Amino acid sequence: MRRHNEVMRAWKRYFEKAGYRTVHLEPVLRALPPGANPRTATNTAPEARADLVVRGDDGCNHYYDVAIIDTSCPTYAGKTAIKALSDYEGIKNKTYADRVAPLGSFAPLVCSVYGSLAPSAAASAHLAARRVDPDRDERDALLDLHGAMIRVAAIKAASLCLRARSWAVLPR
Repeated sequence: MRRHNEVMRAWKRYFEKAGYRTVHLEPVLRALPPGANPRTATNTAPEARADLVVRGDDGCNHYYDVAIIDTSCPTYAGKTAIKALSDYEGIKNKTYADRVAPLGSFAPLVCSVYGSLAPSAAASAHLAARRVDPDRDERDALLDLHGAMIRVAAIKAASLCLRARSWAVLPR
């Protein structure tokens, strides 16, 4: 949870630096309407939350859910890191898309403990970076810098969690 919250706050700061005025953590999602036929994987809990909501220039709400995965764990054996990240994006989409569809758009912000961003997270980072400076010649460098900010937050959070866990299990 600590790792997740660290990265969630990094994304919030990232969107705020991109100039979005309205960025909120953990918005409660509206309940599914009576008679709705959601996918079996949809989170139907009444207290379901996304991790972030950003009010876009278009007036729509854009919901995000953050996940950090260890792409080298046995669960993803035989998969490339990008395939593992993309597959996890699919899981997040199935879980939240039906709940968010009436409210706005949804994108999972999935990254690895090594700092790799999944395709949707990379696309979201690029869109936010373009808001900061859409016409400068150094835009690609800016995009790289902003992407690095998110990657560093993921690596830092993973490092903090490893250290915290190791202290907890040491004999006294």
